[in-house]
Amino acid sequence: KVGKAISKRLFPDVEPQVVSSWGPYTSISGTAKSTGVAGLTTQAKIAQAWDQLGGGRVAAWREMADELKAVFNGLDKDGDGSITTMELRGCVTKLDPSCDEKSLVEMMSVADTDGNGKVSLEEFARLMLFQRILTISSTKAKEKVDA
Repeated sequence: KVGKAISKRLFPDVEPQVVSSWGPYTSISGTAKSTGVAGLTTQAKIAQAWDQLGGGRVAAWREMADELKAVFNGLDKDGDGSITTMELRGCVTKLDPSCDEKSLVEMMSVADTDGNGKVSLEEFARLMLFQRILTISSTKAKEKVDA
């Protein structure tokens, strides 16, 4: 109603067509599970389906994503959205002063999957989430070759 009133005031020569996408939608029978707005109900169903596929743990996954992003931002000293070898060196040598240049280059080559010399947030997240899986897989593959 407010949207229509404002639209009439701002555009007096046109009959306003106002559709609200604001929610949650409630009525005397409770909270609405769907809307008459095309696309909104579908989006909610898609989000619910992904949540179910994620084991109902979307909130936990989002929390993990926030943690990964915070760690990434701590490594990305200049805030340009990527981690350079120099930024990685600064952080790694604080943790392990004996870390040599060869180890740093190897760390970058594992993480920098597109080969641009920098580690993006996406590459960092993939590395943090799947590093152990890849290490186990490559170890098992090597064991098969050696056998």
